[in-house]
Amino acid sequence: MLNDSPEERDQNLKRMLRPIVRHCLRGSSKIQNLIRLLKEVYVEVAVEELKRSGEKVTMSRVSVMTGVQRVDAKKVYAEDQSLGPVIGDVVSRVIGQWTSDRAFLTKDGKPRVLGFEGSDSDFERLVAKVTRNLGPAAVLFELERLGAVKRSRGGLKLQSRTQQLGQRREYVSRMLGKSVEALMTASYENGLSDEVEVPHLHIQTEYDNLYVEDLPKIQEWIKREGRLFHKRARQFISKYDQDISPKGGKRAGARVLLGAFGYSSSGIEAKGRSDQSESEEKGSD
Repeated sequence: MLNDSPEERDQNLKRMLRPIVRHCLRGSSKIQNLIRLLKEVYVEVAVEELKRSGEKVTMSRVSVMTGVQRVDAKKVYAEDQSLGPVIGDVVSRVIGQWTSDRAFLTKDGKPRVLGFEGSDSDFERLVAKVTRNLGPAAVLFELERLGAVKRSRGGLKLQSRTQQLGQRREYVSRMLGKSVEALMTASYENGLSDEVEVPHLHIQTEYDNLYVEDLPKIQEWIKREGRLFHKRARQFISKYDQDISPKGGKRAGARVLLGAFGYSSSGIEAKGRSDQSESEEKGSD
């Protein structure tokens, strides 16, 4: 991207911004709010870059780097609202642990119904394997709020191996934000790499002339195989997580985010919208 012409760079940025703006419009977030957030992020990232390169952080340098006025940059820097982990991250890991750890599975490999009342319950042991910073009650509250678990006579039953994203837009936004951040950072670092083998996985498979009637079959295959792949990934990566597999004397704190998504469109809807827009434009003359 650094070697792109200004025109190419602007086109690439517009492609990145289009889904962000669409997300804002659907959430009734106006451009003024986006501009405010952009200023904050510009300042935060500029400070991170200065610290990373060992340079002194001054508001003059931040202002020159970002174009944000010094008074605004100073206010953002003083408030220091850096992004941190949220309970939703822990919930995802709890579900992953529940669906992959043999201690919480039936003989045929399905998630067991877990006792959750009293001290040293199955659910408390499950949460303890994932985090020591949040109590089981807080995690249970979030699981129930997302519709991922249900209380029964026998205990706590996992309703879905994946959270009910369609029913919780705030969780979709949170997951989307983390995924976009990780994807763009990985892609950028790959572009800076001088190595033959880039440091991060970034693969895309695309076909653009598929039979429309076969689209549901393809969508189901992608979702099924994606879930199986992530189950294998959780089983493998969890062996190297300090909270789940403690190993004395080893330094921890490294982070891995493995994302997957599939997008399918018949192409008919987009053409219909385009035709409708053209008709509206002609009618407005």
